[in-house]
Amino acid sequence: MKQGARSTKEEHEAFRARLAEIESLADSIGEVPIEELRPRLLAAHDFLAHEVMPHAVAEGVVVLPLIRRETGERTLGVRMTQCHVQLSKLVDELEALIERSQKEPSRATERDLGRVLYGVTMVLSAHLAEADAEVEPLLDATLSPDERETLFAAVDKAAHELADLYE
Repeated sequence: MKQGARSTKEEHEAFRARLAEIESLADSIGEVPIEELRPRLLAAHDFLAHEVMPHAVAEGVVVLPLIRRETGERTLGVRMTQCHVQLSKLVDELEALIERSQKEPSRATERDLGRVLYGVTMVLSAHLAEADAEVEPLLDATLSPDERETLFAAVDKAAHELADLYE
């Protein structure tokens, strides 16, 4: 997450770069021995569990209530939260599959790892695009530049506090 972001697009830039790495990792499953991929799998899980998920929770606590309160918009928050829940399930499944690949590597485990990694890229890419297309205009219409700065600082702070709980 980029410090000092002032827009959802700016905030999500770093996530998109890492998503490309995760997709490349998914492409490597079955082509490269799983033992060689394990450091990349662990790094992908660490990024998702300790950066993306705390950001998602912080967004749900800070941004979505503001949007509901200021605009009355309810369905956007539901959709965004559903994406967070789906992403959380995939991150948990990725962790279990990484452990399974260490204990009992198999083609089925590799296939499941690829499915989960592609699922993560699909869900998170769609979520980021929706946030950029729908959340950003609502924030533009609702908040002054100073209020935006305060909002994004609150998201950063909440995400860092949540991440610290899991370190």
